[in-house]
Amino acid sequence: MADFNGTEYFMGQVMDIIGLEVKAQLIGASSLVPTIIGDPGIGKSASLKAKAKELNMDYLILSLGALPMEWFSGLPDFADETFDKSYAVDGKLDARVTEWTMSDIVRTIIKKTDIALKSGKEGLLVLLDDMHLVEPMVQKYLFEFFQNKTLQGYNIPEKAVLVGAMNGKSSAGLEGFHSAVINRMAMYSAKFDKKFWYENIGLHLHPYVASFASGPNDKYFNGANQTDAASPSPRSWTELSQFIPLLEEEAADTNMLNSALQIAAEARVGKEAAIEFMKHVKLFQKFNFKEMLKKGDTSYKISSDISDQILTAFVIRYMETKKDAEFIYELIKNNKEQRTFISVMLNEYGVLYRNFHSLEKGSRKDAIEHLSKILTDEKMDSELVTLVCDALMDVA
Repeated sequence: MADFNGTEYFMGQVMDIIGLEVKAQLIGASSLVPTIIGDPGIGKSASLKAKAKELNMDYLILSLGALPMEWFSGLPDFADETFDKSYAVDGKLDARVTEWTMSDIVRTIIKKTDIALKSGKEGLLVLLDDMHLVEPMVQKYLFEFFQNKTLQGYNIPEKAVLVGAMNGKSSAGLEGFHSAVINRMAMYSAKFDKKFWYENIGLHLHPYVASFASGPNDKYFNGANQTDAASPSPRSWTELSQFIPLLEEEAADTNMLNSALQIAAEARVGKEAAIEFMKHVKLFQKFNFKEMLKKGDTSYKISSDISDQILTAFVIRYMETKKDAEFIYELIKNNKEQRTFISVMLNEYGVLYRNFHSLEKGSRKDAIEHLSKILTDEKMDSELVTLVCDALMDVA
């Protein structure tokens, strides 16, 4: 089986089209299953989650390669049935026949869709992940599923939308699909888009990872390409980001933290990326942002050094309260001559603001909303108004 070789587009471009494909399915204007094809770890699943939230939809991820056959077929069951005399054998009119139970896939989708609609969502986005790992015997079920949105005759709800994701390379286990299945898919080849990934996933990244990702380090975020060692990808960086708070809790001091972080980073993103990341972390650790916010010293002056300006801007990542938001605003106002700081700070504000809806209710969400209100309602001098307006236009 040859690899899929469609023209690759940046993930952001593909997601724009996927959004339209989802809307078309919701109104019955399309029956095709849009499928994203791309390397592992480039953010396919995470991007679809973000798109579901943007469309006010709940989401369900089904890893097709890991599901047993029974999840597609259901289970056989016996039932009694009476036939017309002309069909009888030896004068017997009653017969035992086989019926199939509802498959677990359909049952799960029905339940999740019902919950989504009752909670005010527009529907359920069902991600059929790892489609390249589907066994050949399962493809007959995919044909029915894609053609009729049914499995063994059981329907999924109209407000449940199917979207696929897969690796398009034979080296990843792809054995190919029957033409009847392919003809019911709209296939989009995607490549990693760091800007899109950062702007849509970056809100939840640890400041160490977020600040490293925001710099000119593209080669360390281009997807997992190695098969014999750890390699950097959006997925591996996200995993590292989620692990860092635990390392911080357990470490007795900075040296112990950095030692553990070096080991954990190399295990997830590979040796080369881990070395560069740790250089960045040690520069970042010069700033005690939690203490800066606690003191709330609005007279704080930021160095003219470009690196210091960039790193200082990430104090916004530690903002947790409305009081913190007010300090951030004063910091912007009192250091507006440091243009690199202003640019990075307002870009980070844009990332936070664009994605704050994904946060549960709480102090951090309140802080982001409060800062947004200050930046849009406060009377500011003309120079700062221009800077903020430019940032808000980027967010929009």
